Amino acid sequence: MTARLPDLVHAVAAALRMWAEGLDDVLRAAFAELNATSGVGAADGANVYLRVLSQPVLLLPAWLGEGLPDATVVDVLGSALAGYLAVRLQDDWIDEGRGDPATAMLLATALLARHTALVGQHMRDGRYWQLHGQLWLRYAEAMAFERRLAAGHGAYDDAAFDRVLQRSEPLLLPAAALLLLADRWHELGVLTALVQATVRAHQHFDDLRDALDDFGRGQRTWLAARSGAADGNGLMAWLLRGGAEAVLAAAEADLAVARSAALTLQLPPALAWLDARGMAMRQWQQRLVAGYLARILAGPAPS
Repeated sequence: MTARLPDLVHAVAAALRMWAEGLDDVLRAAFAELNATSGVGAADGANVYLRVLSQPVLLLPAWLGEGLPDATVVDVLGSALAGYLAVRLQDDWIDEGRGDPATAMLLATALLARHTALVGQHMRDGRYWQLHGQLWLRYAEAMAFERRLAAGHGAYDDAAFDRVLQRSEPLLLPAAALLLLADRWHELGVLTALVQATVRAHQHFDDLRDALDDFGRGQRTWLAARSGAADGNGLMAWLLRGGAEAVLAAAEADLAVARSAALTLQLPPALAWLDARGMAMRQWQQRLVAGYLARILAGPAPS
C-alpha cells in the first residue's frame, strides 16, 4: 500500500475533480477558489497531504488500509479528503472571513455529504455510525468554544487547549472505518491515542510556527496566552528565552505517545513519519534561532 500510495492519492484527486465538475456554477467556482488558495491543491493531486509537517489526513487511513482492496481504500481516502476540505472551508471563513459565508456553508455541506457517502457505502456496523455522530458533534462544539475564546471569553489555559483540539477528532473516522473492515475494532482505543497525540503535537508546533503572524493578526491562541507578551518583540523574546524550546518539548512528548500507539498497531510507516516529523520540527527551531542571530549580527540597516 505504501508503494502504491501516490497512485491511490492520484485516483482520489481525480474522483474529487470529477465530483467538483458536476457542481453548479456558484459552488464550482467556490471549490476552485478553495483548491487554489488553501494551499492544498486537493483536486490537482493532493500530494501536499503526504508531507511530514501536514496533518496525516490521507496517510493515516492509508497506513490502516494494508491488505484491503484498493477500491475500498480509495473511497475511504476520498472520504477523508472531503471531510478535511469541509473543515478547511469553514475554518477559512471563521478565522479569516474568506469567501461568501452562505456559499461557504453550502459547499461545506456538500463536502460533508460526500465525506459521509463515500465511507458509508462500506459501513454496515452501527458502532462506526455511533462514533461518526459523536466526533462530528465534538467538532461543532469545539469550534463554537474556540469562537468564544477568540472573542475574549474565558482563559486560554491547557484545559481550553485540549478542548479546542476536539475539532480535529473527525480525523479518526476514515482510519476507524478501515480498522472495522479489517476486524480490528478492539484496537480503536489505541488508534484514538495515536490520532489525539498526533493532533496535539501538530497544534503545538503549528501555534509555534505561526506565533508571530497570529499575534500580528490579533488571533488569540494558547501560545500567545502562555507567553504573556504584550507585542511581537515580547513574543520573540519569550520564544528565544526558552518558550520555543518548551513548546517543542511538549510536541515531542506528544509524538512519543503517538509512536507508542503506532508500535502497538504495528504501523512501521507511521513510525518513520513520526520520526521524520520530530526531526523537521527541530530543524525549524534551528532556522528560527539562526535567522534571529543573523539579524542581530547584521546590525541596523545603513541610513
